[in-house]
Amino acid sequence: MRISIIGAPGSGKTTQAQLLSKFSNTPVISIGDKLRELAGSKDPRAQEIEEALEKGGLISDEIALSLLWERLSKPDVDRGFILDGMPRTAGEAREMTSRFSLNKVFHLKVGSMVSLERLMRRGRGDDRPDLIRQRMDIYHKEIKAVLQIYKSLGILEEIKASTASIQSISQEIMSNLQ
Repeated sequence: MRISIIGAPGSGKTTQAQLLSKFSNTPVISIGDKLRELAGSKDPRAQEIEEALEKGGLISDEIALSLLWERLSKPDVDRGFILDGMPRTAGEAREMTSRFSLNKVFHLKVGSMVSLERLMRRGRGDDRPDLIRQRMDIYHKEIKAVLQIYKSLGILEEIKASTASIQSISQEIMSNLQ
């Protein structure tokens, strides 16, 4: 099972990826977590990563994909994986599609105000209002093309995640996997 869970910042991607991981005993791959880990490290990509995180921008497709390829080289993904928040751009989606197929892509749809409220409660270091707005702008600019790619492949599932409970969203994801 190869699944991607995408959506706006604060849509619940990580929560749903972790729940699905527990249910399926499949690892979650979060490039965002890896980026935050590499920021401030001696990794040669650290400076670009830090600048993108500080500005609320995206790192290059090249860096995101290189981190993904590194993670996919580990043996624990042989049975499958759950991508948390990737792909973010049409370029990433096209490159990923050329290398492997996904079984399903779940797009968690939430309104901007819901995202903002959730992110402000989360309180991570890069969850400042100015950076959140920047990340939301980028998401809205990029997502349509990403969704079109997976819709054309017949693997896209849209899930309304603004007012639904965590459990009902999880149940909807599970029911779409059968």
